[in-house]
Amino acid sequence: MLLDKNLSLMAVQCYFKKRYGIRVVGIAPGFIETPIIGDDKEFLEKLANQHMRKKLIQPEKVADVVTFLFSANADAINGKVIPVDDGFLSFKG
Repeated sequence: MLLDKNLSLMAVQCYFKKRYGIRVVGIAPGFIETPIIGDDKEFLEKLANQHMRKKLIQPEKVADVVTFLFSANADAINGKVIPVDDGFLSFKG
């Protein structure tokens, strides 16, 4: 599973960065509504239906998570990959 490999990479990065006090956190986004995924309505609907709320994720939602992770409120989060996928990995059927 890709997420497991990312977690292993996070663990390695944390090990080498800890002496410098650098936190390592990854973001694993779902399908984000941007021009890069195209404008084929049928395709976009298929992608959206794979998410819990049946819609694509807005870029601002990912930015909100990144903003939080840069804040002092997240200083205890280290060595993790944070999914911002509206349940895509959990509810994928």
